Amino acid sequence: MAFLKVIFNSIYVNSNDQKNCCCPEISHILKNFLVNLNIKPAMIKTSLDPEKLECMANKLKALGHPVRIAIIDLLEKNEKLTVTAIQSHLKIEQAATSNHLRILKDQQIVKSVRDGKNKYYSLKLLQLADIVSCVEKCAD
Repeated sequence: MAFLKVIFNSIYVNSNDQKNCCCPEISHILKNFLVNLNIKPAMIKTSLDPEKLECMANKLKALGHPVRIAIIDLLEKNEKLTVTAIQSHLKIEQAATSNHLRILKDQQIVKSVRDGKNKYYSLKLLQLADIVSCVEKCAD
């Protein structure tokens, strides 16, 4: 919850103070993400809905692992990939790949479509790729 408070403060309290944000465009990206979750800034300022906060926190937690960030990056650059393709790109075990994809799918960050014997994964929430890209700039 503390992480969400920092995000809310940087977006809604200090939105004009770019010195406090390592990535100036993150406010815009996160505002769009919140709008897509049907969370209006006025709602956040006056009343934080615990269910919406939990949903947002879970999506951000799902991004909190290097392999899952790499999967999002791969899927952003490739429209759709199979588990085997993701596994070979990341050089990790298929079971681990499937587990990370399950976590991302449970949070509705990725989606899967079966085509014959293959299951293809793609990004469902493209805005999260923007957040990952923005955070990557902060790491430089």
